[in-house]
Amino acid sequence: MQEWERNRGLWSARMRTRGGCGSEEWVVRNLRRCKRRKWVPVPSLRRTCPALSRQDAASETRPTALFPDYQSHTDQGGGAILSNIQPAITQHTTNNPTLIANAPPTATMHITVVPASPKTGQAAIRALLADPARPTVKGVYRNLARVPAEFTSNPRFEAVQGDVEDASSLDVAGSDAVFTITPPIYDEQDIVAHARNVSENVRAAVQRAGSVARLVLLSSAGAQYDTGTGEILSNHAAEVALADAAPEVVFVRGAYFMENWAMCLETIPAGFFFSTLTPMDYGLPMIAVQDIGAACAAELLATGTPLASRPYVFELHGPRLYTSVDVQKAFEEATGRSLEIRPVERDGLVDFYNAVFPPAVAKLYAEMNASFLEGGVLHQNPNPTREVRKGKTELVEALKQLCA
Repeated sequence: MQEWERNRGLWSARMRTRGGCGSEEWVVRNLRRCKRRKWVPVPSLRRTCPALSRQDAASETRPTALFPDYQSHTDQGGGAILSNIQPAITQHTTNNPTLIANAPPTATMHITVVPASPKTGQAAIRALLADPARPTVKGVYRNLARVPAEFTSNPRFEAVQGDVEDASSLDVAGSDAVFTITPPIYDEQDIVAHARNVSENVRAAVQRAGSVARLVLLSSAGAQYDTGTGEILSNHAAEVALADAAPEVVFVRGAYFMENWAMCLETIPAGFFFSTLTPMDYGLPMIAVQDIGAACAAELLATGTPLASRPYVFELHGPRLYTSVDVQKAFEEATGRSLEIRPVERDGLVDFYNAVFPPAVAKLYAEMNASFLEGGVLHQNPNPTREVRKGKTELVEALKQLCA
């Protein structure tokens, strides 16, 4: 670091008089670019460049959690300093490759996933570790025996023990961003009370850390409603609890998971599967877990980018709508055999789920299922946020992975 500081000082002093790389104009320009990419050793740049105290507060904002040394000041000239310098930057960086070698080192972004054991948490971790930005990732597990080997073998991953049901066990200190998921429960507990409790525990950990600039919550379509959506009410409770947990908050409202069709694998060897998506030609948005992980990872890596609102909310769908017939065709392609659909009509939903869950849970899943069928609350207003992003994975690809 001492060698870099010495080189930076010589480099900056030499170039400041040339109006190009190393000048005050160049440093300000690149500070803003680095801010968008979560880089920047800010204190050193401020010592080198007095122009950093002339930022235009109306056009530049910055989360204090990520950049504690930064202050915005309103002064004439702060915005104009960036004009007409791109040619100089291009010329100097092209003709002086040593400038790139002596450039300030990038700061590593630190991201925590809590809890990390759900499939969606694993997908987000996988996407983060594969990203060129090379963030470090900390996964919080109640049981460390569940940590996948593919993560433990990565030097940028750390597994720690913690339980979202125990506030004292959660430590996200040093994290720039946190990704959280409301874990489902399948017993007789009050799902809303449970979701509220674990979300408040995560909120407390985030605020106790003091470093977290962005929190991303995987929520669900229909989480804006406080009644009539069954199990989705747990996501509503989580959104209420986490709405202002960090300077930046993003709610990713996922559609029906393609991987939910895994419940059909037990009967497929017998040549049929049950479908609660009726009528057979009724289309529903579905999203693959790997696309959820990619979308949430992108939001985490965008920490520091201004959001239109807090919380910022968008819906996440797959490439298109899918019907029960589409599911049948996808399973047939994935398995290489003909399959019969056995529909479960709306009035048979409770009995169907009673065969799988305790009565209280079965009732919630039946209500959730009915909410997105024709006439249900989600069918009436499916995209209330007015922003829908789409994943790339087709249903047949997801089902082939399930059947592999």
